Amino acid sequence: KGFIDVNNTLGILCLARSLLAFNDNNINQSYELAKKSEKFIEHFVPAVAHLARLHYNINNNQAKALKIIENTWKITPHYDLAKSYLSIINDVPIEKRLKKIERLLSLNPEHFASHIFASQVALDTKNYSVARNHLQSASNIKETVALCQMMIELEEKDHENVVLKEESLRKWQK
Repeated sequence: KGFIDVNNTLGILCLARSLLAFNDNNINQSYELAKKSEKFIEHFVPAVAHLARLHYNINNNQAKALKIIENTWKITPHYDLAKSYLSIINDVPIEKRLKKIERLLSLNPEHFASHIFASQVALDTKNYSVARNHLQSASNIKETVALCQMMIELEEKDHENVVLKEESLRKWQK
C-alpha cells in the first residue's frame, strides 16, 4: 500500500499520448503508443478498444482487430469494447454482423455486459423478444438505470396495446 504501480502508470500515460497523437492525426504514432499501453496493462479496456479501432483503420485487417477485442471480452466485457466491435463491423451485412456479435457474446455469455450488448443489438434490429430475454437475464444479475431505460425503450417499441404498454412503462419507471 502506498506504492505506485509503474506498469499501470506507464500504460495510462501511453494511452493518453496515443489519444493526443490520434487527435493530431498522427495515426501510426497513436497505434504504436496504444500497443505499448496494452502491453503495460494487459486487458486495459480503453487501450484495447482504441488499439482495435486503430489496427483496423491502419491494417484493414478486420479479423485481427476483432480478435484484439475478443481476447479482452473473455476476461473483462465492457460497453467500450462493444462499441469498438460494432464500429469495426459496421460495413458488414446485417446477417454476418449478427453472427460476429453472437461470436463475441459467446465468449462471456452470462456476463451482465453481454446481455446488455445483446439486448441493444436486438432492439436496434427490432428483434424485441430477444431483447426482452437478454434484458430479463441482465436484470437477474443487477438492475441499473441504463437497464431500466432500455426496458422502457423496449416497452415503447414493442407494445401496441396502450393499456399493457402503460402498465409496463410504470413498472420500469419506478
